[in-house]
Amino acid sequence: MCRMLAIKRDGPEEVSLLLEALAKAAQHDVFDNMSSHADGWGVYAISDQGALHYRSLTPAWEDPTYALTAKTAGSFKALIVHARMASRGEPKGSPLFSQPFLVQVNERYVALAHNGSVNKAKLAEWLGFRVDLSYVTDSELLALAASKVDFSSAAELVERLREIVMKANATKGALNLLAMVVDPRSASVSLACLEEHPQVNEKYYAMFSFSRGNFKAFMSSTVAYYAGLIKSDLSVDSDYVNRCTPGEVVEA
Repeated sequence: MCRMLAIKRDGPEEVSLLLEALAKAAQHDVFDNMSSHADGWGVYAISDQGALHYRSLTPAWEDPTYALTAKTAGSFKALIVHARMASRGEPKGSPLFSQPFLVQVNERYVALAHNGSVNKAKLAEWLGFRVDLSYVTDSELLALAASKVDFSSAAELVERLREIVMKANATKGALNLLAMVVDPRSASVSLACLEEHPQVNEKYYAMFSFSRGNFKAFMSSTVAYYAGLIKSDLSVDSDYVNRCTPGEVVEA
């Protein structure tokens, strides 16, 4: 169970507001009985000068690095941020379990964030991975699965990952995904979002998109709420915001 945010931008749009909203969502989730996502956080961000991949065991709202990241987020052209609440039975206690996970596939870099749950044993068996699953999260297995598929964009990657979960009969709960694919050869960046979950706790699992000019973002419902973009009934409170259609991959 997690709160997530992905941004792609080329302009002066304010980014820190959304990062601040994510920290509030992580500390007190209004769509999950004010629960806290306190099992760490992480970010993958790129700029014209370099890339940052940071993962922490400290809750986002308590980590000075998170505050610094929010303050300087305007210097990045794309980023994925994730605040974690470990699912029951999943490993925790190390920053290595925090998301987003980063993998290199051929010449491209993939950053993946996941909210939900898949059957690790079935997914690992289908992928041919023989590992001690007590030290691997289901989300990390999804990221590693990227090396098993062909894709040219984040949207294609997310579609392939969904197909793998279905073929492996590994569906267990929600499969909300945010993906970023970076191709350093062309300096291109693509983002994609998938909202897919059982018909339970819709307010918690809902995902939203924000689009204004060259500023694109995908975010968990609570992030949109604290950013003032939606109301408590999930109705949209901005001309630039849309609910992500469940079951459809949205790209930016």
